[in-house]
Amino acid sequence: MSMVLVRILYITRAALDHLLFYTSLLLSFVSVSATVRLGLKTNFSITVSIIAAFYGNKMARNVAVFALSITLGLLFVLIGIIKLTPAVSPEMHKEMKSNFKRARTVFPFYKQTGWRPKTSEYRRMIGTVELVCGLILMFIPGRLKVFANVTLIILMVGVIYTHFALEDDIKHYTGALIFGLLLCCRLVIHMQSASNLEDVRLKSD
Repeated sequence: MSMVLVRILYITRAALDHLLFYTSLLLSFVSVSATVRLGLKTNFSITVSIIAAFYGNKMARNVAVFALSITLGLLFVLIGIIKLTPAVSPEMHKEMKSNFKRARTVFPFYKQTGWRPKTSEYRRMIGTVELVCGLILMFIPGRLKVFANVTLIILMVGVIYTHFALEDDIKHYTGALIFGLLLCCRLVIHMQSASNLEDVRLKSD
């Protein structure tokens, strides 16, 4: 009976592995398609993600997760700092202030709760989340990194929703769209690696 359960578990994990593989392929393709369509330069992280998705070996996946963690983490740390202080770029900080004044008008759940944060509080809250999650992606392993990854995905969905609600042109949320896709790629590749590691443990047992 125990052997049957182990076999069922192994088949389930194999199916999940294939699902994650094709999901990774799809996300990588969409990321590159969006990048090329919008005339942006394909960066190293996207290239590594595609390599990991197509070849699916342990080394490629580890390199992909590492590259995405460092690249995305650094970007979110920088974006978070710009939201919090004008020290890095006064012009971009000023632009962020202006953007959050508009974003506040379409704050989610305002109709349900009747509450929306002040512009400065809203900007600092988002900036702090981006800064902390970026640092976690770069330096802290384990479940906390997965939590930061998921949090940033939710944040990118919120950014896309905000620009969509404001009826902005797609160019205003292209960055959030690509960052969101890359975060999804990182999460999928990480889950695939974790699934394969569990398979190895089952076989060794």
